[in-house]
Amino acid sequence: DAIVDLVSTIRPHFTIVDAVTAMEGDGPIMGRERALGFVAMGSDLVAVDATCASVIGLDPAKIDYLRLASRFLGITDAGRIDHRGESPSRYATRFDLVPDLEHLRADRS
Repeated sequence: DAIVDLVSTIRPHFTIVDAVTAMEGDGPIMGRERALGFVAMGSDLVAVDATCASVIGLDPAKIDYLRLASRFLGITDAGRIDHRGESPSRYATRFDLVPDLEHLRADRS
């Protein structure tokens, strides 16, 4: 809720996510570096976060703050997000997660 409150109050105009080298697992202190080579940016902060979640194997619809933010701050539906440049699917992978976050995976198989 704090993330949604902050973004709806401050209203940032643009975001950049540098995931050239990302972290998976129990970050930020106990996580492991992972070369991803991905950069995302955009004026719809919700769409950028949803795209990044999808890239690492999470379902944006299962992430509470994205579900809440999609009601009034931006888009989480990948079919409605205007991706430019390389397709994010080129970078799609499955990140290691701590057990408490496993339920957020896009594929529960």
